[in-house]
Amino acid sequence: MHTTRTAGFTLTEVVVALLLASVAGGSLATVLLAEQRLRLIADAEREGARAVREQIELFASRACGADSSGWRRGAWGDMHWSARAVAGAWLLSDSIRPIRAQRAVVVTATTRCAP
Repeated sequence: MHTTRTAGFTLTEVVVALLLASVAGGSLATVLLAEQRLRLIADAEREGARAVREQIELFASRACGADSSGWRRGAWGDMHWSARAVAGAWLLSDSIRPIRAQRAVVVTATTRCAP
């Protein structure tokens, strides 16, 4: 007896197609989550760099004086800073640790004291 095949997909074809679709969906979700995490880290680092620039500009506008240090916590992370006046210039050291970062970034700068 001869049977004819009707149009449609077999159960095996449907299962394979669903498996491929689920792997593709999982891969896409993983990539999107990683991209979002990296964007948040980049935003935190950018805000930390802005805070360091502000700190340098603040000391550039000050006359030389006593050494000072401090820390500041922002939505982007933590910053520890110190300033020393030496030979008419401020020696600045900023240690910033953005949120979700594994390590702190240390920035050192020298800027002239304001007259």
